[in-house]
Amino acid sequence: MEIGTQQLYNGDKVLNEFHADETYQVLRQTEQEPGYKEEKLYDYSLGVQYSISGYGVCYTFPINSDAPGMDESGSFSIASLLWLSNSLKYLGQIIFEHRSGYNVHVWESTEINRVMSGKTYDKVVTTQYLSSSYQNDLFNGYSLVAASMKLYRKNEKHRDYYDSNSDLPEYEYHEALQVEDCFKKPEERLNLKFYLTCKDSDGCIQKSQDSVYEMKELFRSSLLGQLGISTTRVADIDFKFQKEVIEADVTFLEAPKISEVLPSETKTLEPQFIKKLHETVTSSEEKCLRYHASFVPHGAAIVYCADGNVCFSTTNEKDVKESEAGAFCSVYTDPYKKLNRLGREKPLSDLHDHILGYLGHITFNMNLDEKAKAVAFQVTDVVAQSEDAEERKQPFDILYHDSQFDKLDGVNTVMIPGVDRFGDCYRACSQNKDIPCETFSFCNRKDKKECVVSIWSEPQIKNNLASDSGKKCSFGGYVTSANTEFYEDCDIYILKSSEKYSVTGTKLVSQVLYTEVDLDLDQCAALCDDDQSCKSFNFCPKGKASSRCQITSYSIGDPKTQSVDSSICHNFELNVKSKAEELSDNTLKSKVSGFSGGGVGGITMLFLFIGLFSGFVGSYVYTKVKSGEMNKFKDNFGWSKQEDDDENQTQF
Repeated sequence: MEIGTQQLYNGDKVLNEFHADETYQVLRQTEQEPGYKEEKLYDYSLGVQYSISGYGVCYTFPINSDAPGMDESGSFSIASLLWLSNSLKYLGQIIFEHRSGYNVHVWESTEINRVMSGKTYDKVVTTQYLSSSYQNDLFNGYSLVAASMKLYRKNEKHRDYYDSNSDLPEYEYHEALQVEDCFKKPEERLNLKFYLTCKDSDGCIQKSQDSVYEMKELFRSSLLGQLGISTTRVADIDFKFQKEVIEADVTFLEAPKISEVLPSETKTLEPQFIKKLHETVTSSEEKCLRYHASFVPHGAAIVYCADGNVCFSTTNEKDVKESEAGAFCSVYTDPYKKLNRLGREKPLSDLHDHILGYLGHITFNMNLDEKAKAVAFQVTDVVAQSEDAEERKQPFDILYHDSQFDKLDGVNTVMIPGVDRFGDCYRACSQNKDIPCETFSFCNRKDKKECVVSIWSEPQIKNNLASDSGKKCSFGGYVTSANTEFYEDCDIYILKSSEKYSVTGTKLVSQVLYTEVDLDLDQCAALCDDDQSCKSFNFCPKGKASSRCQITSYSIGDPKTQSVDSSICHNFELNVKSKAEELSDNTLKSKVSGFSGGGVGGITMLFLFIGLFSGFVGSYVYTKVKSGEMNKFKDNFGWSKQEDDDENQTQF
C-alpha cells in the first residue's frame, strides 16, 4: 500500500510517503522537507529500523515507540498508521476548510486513557475526512483526504493525505520495501539458485511464464514461511524458464546484528554480585545475545562484560545496579520481545545449509488455467552461485597492511611505471601471461602512486617472514630485510588462486585424475595449482549434493579430450603459461630477469595493456639499465605518457 501525507511541524511543511505491507510487517517512509530528505525502513517483525541518509549512508537502530503505525505490542497495522479506531462514528458532510470548496464525509472517535508513543493521554479525539470515490479501493467508495488527532496533554496533530493506493506495480512494491542500500558489501549478500519442478500438468513450465509475477509472490511467500526469515532479507528473485525446470536466482541479504537492534546502555557493574538467570562465557556481544535468544524466557536484561567475557541474563532489570568499582558492561533489554525472533534469523554463513534442510517442503500451488486444477510447484535443489559469487567478491586478499616491496631487483619484484590506479595494478598482475605474478603491492599516496608485481607466492613469503615490532617485514632469499618496509598508504596483496583460472563453460572434462568434495572454488583452484599435472579442473557448486572438485590433466580445448555437458558445473583452465610454484630460481631468472628477447615484447605489451585500461594511448619510451652487482640483474623502466585522470583518485 502507498500513502502520501503532508504535515506541519513547528511551522515547516513535511512531506511523508509511506509504502507498507501489513502481512510482512514492513514499512518504508520517505520524509522530505526543504533541504532535507531521509529514507527509513521499518522491519517490525525483527524490531529493526534502517535509516538511509541523503548521502546514501545507512544506519541500524532499535525500533522505538514513535515508529509509524506501531501498536503497544510492537506490531504494525494499517489502521494504526492511518489513525483508524474500531469505534468511528459518522458525523455527516462538511465543506473542508483546508481545501476550499471540497465536500468531505467526517468520522470521529473518542478514546479514553489512550497509550501513544509510550505515553498515556486522558482523551484522544481522532477525526477522519474522506471524499466519495469509485476509483480507490482502500475504502469502499471513499478516498482519504485528511485526518486530525487531538491529544489532551499535547498539541493537536493534523495530517493531509495527497495520495493513497493499494494496487502498486509489482516492481515498485518490492523496490520500495527493500533495504539493499544497507548491505552493499559482497560478504553481506548470498546468491543461490533454486530449481523448481511442476507435476501432473502438461506444459506447466511453459504456461507458468504467463504468470511470472504471481509465481514470484507465491514462491517468496513459501520461502519465507518455511525458512522463517524476514522479507527484507530477500533482495531479488529472478526466474529463468528452461525446458524441464525453472531456475530461480535469489539474492539474500545478511541478517541484522542483534547488538544493533536491541536497545542498550553502558553501565559499570560488578557481575559477581548480580543474581543471574542464565550465564555463559562468550567472546563478543553478538554471540552473547545469540546464546540467550535460544531461551524462553530469556530474561529481563542481558549483560555482556568484555572484561572476562562475562555473559548473563537476569530475571529483573532492577537487579542490574551500577557500582563505582565495577567494570564497563553493556546492558540490553527487549521491550518488544523480538530477541527469540532475531535468534531464528540464520546468518548467511549458515543459510544455505538451513535451506537444504527444507528441500521438499518449499512448495506452492498456482492456477495456470481457469478450468484446470491448481498445479503444484516444488523446490528440488538449491545450488550455490559460484560464478556470480566470485564475481562479486574481491579477487585478491590483503597479505600485509602498511607494507610494500621497497628494494626491487627486477627478478622477483618489478616496478610497473605509470600505473596510478589500484585496478590497473591488480590487472598488471592478474592478466599478465608472461610473468607468473603471485603478489603485488600498491601505494596510494597523494603525491605518488606505485605499483609493484612479484613472483613471490604466499608460502614463499611466509617461510621467510620475520617481523620488527610490526613496523617492518623481512624476507629471506632475494628479498632481504630492507625489501619491505612500513608505509602508511601501501599494502601487499595476493591473487586468489581462482583468479589464475578462467571458466571455459559447462562442458566438463571426463578424464578425471581424482575428485575432492566439500571445497569452494578458490580451494579447488589452489588444489590444481599445487598439482603439476593439472591442466584444468571441473567444479560443481554445493547443492543437495556436496560440492565437487575434479582435477584433470586434459584441456577442454584439445580435440582428443573426452567431455560431457553439465547444467550446474563448470570447467576452469589456467590463465598464465606456467605456475610460479613450479619454477626454480634459475628458471625464474631466465624468464623474468632482464626481459630479454621475447620477454621485452611481453613486458612492453603489458605496459600497453595497462595504458589502455587507464584510458589513454600514447608514446612509451622503454629504457633498460643493466647492473651486474652480486651477479643479479636489476631492471629500471622509464616511460612517458599523456596526462591521465586525477592522480589522487584510486579506482578499481
